Amino acid sequence: MPRQKQTQALLIRPIKPKRDRKALVRVAKGLPEWFDHEDIDEIEEDLLGDDGFVAEWERQRVGCVTVGIPAEVPAPQRAEITWLFVERGMHGKGVGKALLAAAEAFVLQKLGEGAELMVWTLADEAEPACYASTRAFYRGQGFQDWYVDRSDLQIWKYPRLFMKKML
Repeated sequence: MPRQKQTQALLIRPIKPKRDRKALVRVAKGLPEWFDHEDIDEIEEDLLGDDGFVAEWERQRVGCVTVGIPAEVPAPQRAEITWLFVERGMHGKGVGKALLAAAEAFVLQKLGEGAELMVWTLADEAEPACYASTRAFYRGQGFQDWYVDRSDLQIWKYPRLFMKKML
């Protein structure tokens, strides 16, 4: 795994599930426009199983990113960002970018150059306005729109936009 990266008061380090889970769930619960109760349950589960990184600001956990790499990686080699969230008061301070950079370095280390990193979020026509900033964030970090999935709207409620980035 990549070493810890520290910039001023910001520290990006690998997740330690037992130590970090409670604090990171608290951060996610503070973002109710993005995460409902079902999402929180999934976050708790994924924090135990996926690889990822924690952002600490002045020794407080303020965000995380988790990455899933399938056991049998299809061609092209692909990994998925399963969660990326940052405490509301830390938005716009480079925390998300630093977490994403750590995730990208991790995927490059595991899968090599030419790997794809994908993520999905709600599509442009989705009602929750907060997702416009999510899409803008990923696009600003070099992710390209890949496709919109309108299947299973009873499960997902809104169309999902899949995005990818070549590393």
